[in-house]
Amino acid sequence: MGGRNHVIKRNYESLPNEIWKEHKIYDVSLSNFGRLRHPPPVRSKTLPGHITKGHRNRRSGKKETYDYVVHCKYRDTRKSASRRVHVLILEAFGFVKKDGDVCDHIDGNSENNLLENLEFVSPEENQHRRRAMEKLNKK
Repeated sequence: MGGRNHVIKRNYESLPNEIWKEHKIYDVSLSNFGRLRHPPPVRSKTLPGHITKGHRNRRSGKKETYDYVVHCKYRDTRKSASRRVHVLILEAFGFVKKDGDVCDHIDGNSENNLLENLEFVSPEENQHRRRAMEKLNKK
């Protein structure tokens, strides 16, 4: 039971109203629904790349807080990199990250990567929102 020998059903279908954008630096496409599509296999002429949310990753120092990461390749050098999906989504849809900015999940759920739930903010603004959300949840 368990282990890595389970069958993975690959998803190749877009959802209704899903918009896809290619990332300018990494060889991956991202959707407004928080999903990503890897490029098609090299030998395939008809099969599109499979669609996923990325790999669930426990955030450092947080016991029950997760976000999604993806291993992707640079378009120019083909070297691999591990990147957080929520940042890639904002970049693919044209949002510009200023020096020091972080990606904020507006609803406080780090697993919700819908485009409408993401924005770049200063670390101070991110902390302010998190504290406000914690106060609301305590009531």
